[in-house]
Amino acid sequence: MATRFTVREFTKSIIYDGSNDFVTLTIVPSVTSFSCAFWLKTPPLDVNDRIVDWQDAGPVNGFTFVQSSSGFQFVIRNDVTTVAAITASPLLRNGNWYFIVGTYEVNSVKLYINAIQNGSTDTSVTMTAAATTLTIGRRAPSSSNYMNGLIDNFMFWNDKVLTQTEIDNLYYSDIVPSGLTTHLNFDDGVTDSSGSANNGTANGSPAYSTDVRFKARTAL
Repeated sequence: MATRFTVREFTKSIIYDGSNDFVTLTIVPSVTSFSCAFWLKTPPLDVNDRIVDWQDAGPVNGFTFVQSSSGFQFVIRNDVTTVAAITASPLLRNGNWYFIVGTYEVNSVKLYINAIQNGSTDTSVTMTAAATTLTIGRRAPSSSNYMNGLIDNFMFWNDKVLTQTEIDNLYYSDIVPSGLTTHLNFDDGVTDSSGSANNGTANGSPAYSTDVRFKARTAL
């Protein structure tokens, strides 16, 4: 008997124009553990475009998802020291949607692309807190390094490290793990749908697009 599926539409994504669009959040990432997940589409990303950024000027402290000269990276910093810098391999291709997950806990950092573990750092990793605001779409402490691209379904978990099973369920079936700190669907706004009331603040004039990542399917 053929397998039947339910299909759920994802209606909108947010467009960052590379000029003045960004979103800020009031949540403070934990230096003990966190997980961050989002969908990213990459029309041309310039070097040093900040996708998600929580770093002080320098940069020092905190973490970032960034398009570096080496490619897309998940970076953890302890003061001025880069203690983890995992680069996506192969490089992300322009015009494709990717599901990005970064997890951090003391002495363990992992990056997943489309639910496949893409790299890890498991020795002597600790992160120090940044004093800036968690920002999506540009460098957190200054008006620079704006992102040009699309993001959808941004999720953040404080004090929780997603397992491979949870990431698989999220990617393939849109089953969201418990304990969300914030969840921005970007369906014509930056309202938090997690129930925690951690809404974003949109800056500039970000637009919303019906260009979205693939539809999730669940077997019946």
